[in-house]
Amino acid sequence: MPLSSKQWLGSILGLGSLLSLGSHVVMPHDVLAHPIGIPSGQTLFTIPESAQASQPTLIAQAIGVSGVWDTSEGQMTIQQQGSSVTATYTQDNGRIEGTLIGNVWEGFWSEDGSAQRCDTPINGRYHWGRIRFVFDGNAFQGTWSYCGEEPTRSWTGTRSGSGEAIRIPPVFNPPPNPSVTPINPPVVVAPPVTSIGGGWDTSEGQMTFQQQGSSVTATYTQDNGRIEGTMTGNVLEGFWSEDGSNRRCDTAINGRYHWGRIRFVFDGNSFQGTWSYCNDEPTLSWTGTRFSGDGSVVTPIAPAPSAAIAGAWNTSEGIMPLTLNGSTVTGYYSNDTQRIDGTLVGNTLDGYWSKNNSARSCDTLYNGRDHWGRIRFVFNGNSFTGVWGYCGEEPTRSWTGSR
Repeated sequence: MPLSSKQWLGSILGLGSLLSLGSHVVMPHDVLAHPIGIPSGQTLFTIPESAQASQPTLIAQAIGVSGVWDTSEGQMTIQQQGSSVTATYTQDNGRIEGTLIGNVWEGFWSEDGSAQRCDTPINGRYHWGRIRFVFDGNAFQGTWSYCGEEPTRSWTGTRSGSGEAIRIPPVFNPPPNPSVTPINPPVVVAPPVTSIGGGWDTSEGQMTFQQQGSSVTATYTQDNGRIEGTMTGNVLEGFWSEDGSNRRCDTAINGRYHWGRIRFVFDGNSFQGTWSYCNDEPTLSWTGTRFSGDGSVVTPIAPAPSAAIAGAWNTSEGIMPLTLNGSTVTGYYSNDTQRIDGTLVGNTLDGYWSKNNSARSCDTLYNGRDHWGRIRFVFNGNSFTGVWGYCGEEPTRSWTGSR
């Protein structure tokens, strides 16, 4: 794999980040009136009537990156067709595959061998990782990682021949061909989760847990209390809600304004946990011991997350590349400051959007920002229907996408 002296590993398959020039990406809908630098009433391009008739998918403008590149990980030959980009390099028969949106290329590298072997294969090889390159003319600044980790290691390059940094016009892709099987990142199977079903005596009163795979609910008598969350290994994260409490939140969860976050870490028949009011970080103590049920380890009943959602999506809020690592999903839209993160269970993604600015500021922070809200996407092959909301309120506004 990469030169051992630099301990690199690079190559990719495609996701896409989205710094495309003039692309109008907003979330929620009413943040910007028109793309930055594009006068009102003007557009970057028009869609031919013939293309409209076949309902193509519009991909944002991408720059030209084809050619031979001298990189910090060796010489590389890049080939490009629209936003689809592949590269080969001699080190360990290396290959990169990914998607270029604007000047940002995201994807995966794979090799015959490297310093770290992944638990799952990609393109039949167990030595792979993620990459993210940002191009500026005939140079790029990039990062790479092993397996599904976030790319943090440096990878830079300059073009040495047979190519130029032209801007490629937008491409119209036909609807997906159901007879063609797409190349996707590997499916990472969720680890077994601890069984926590049964009755518990807790520092907040007696509680009954019910569990189906990784999905957990609990009820307790205090103010008609309820907990909902997701179990990952031995850790439960989610929300409590009650009819009344010492603090009323500004937004509602499940129709109630008295709620907060929880995080419980289980060890057999006991747990150490924390809770908070509203969307504050959980810091207040909540502990418990089980008096009925058992602490066996069970395999999740819910279907394993599918890697089929990884990649670039054209959505009602703009182009958005999604990354999947196990059941954890991240995505970016408009630019790297606007983010989605959540948990995928089966075909349903629940999580949050956050950004530096929006039409509404929340009273509490999420990821250090006061512009955020909840999302819920339900995927069906190459499309999804979803909803979003501001702050902690129930998501009701439409957000859809296809690829």
